[in-house]
Amino acid sequence: MNSLKLSPILKVCLGSRKKLECYRNLFAIDGEMRTNDQDLWIPVVSEYPEVFPEDLPRLPPDREIEFCIDLVPGAQLVSILPYRMAPTEMNELRKQLDDLISKDFIRSSTSP
Repeated sequence: MNSLKLSPILKVCLGSRKKLECYRNLFAIDGEMRTNDQDLWIPVVSEYPEVFPEDLPRLPPDREIEFCIDLVPGAQLVSILPYRMAPTEMNELRKQLDDLISKDFIRSSTSP
């Protein structure tokens, strides 16, 4: 398999407006197979590690004013089809959500 350079991959992602989602795919870079997102660090992220911590420290403190969305009794729900997701993406999302729930970063909601 031919080696791919990082810059053409980045240009394809940005040109197709898929952001950096394509980094989750399997690529051969410098002859080495890589599947982990950790292998493809963005240089800006590594320059400012204090801005992008590995683990979030805690939830923000409680504020004087608690914001919420007031629900209208008897209102119809917005009819929108759910987002489709590949099984691998769904598993990754579930893993991240479970991690956030276990760390108490996700709170219960009154939204339907």
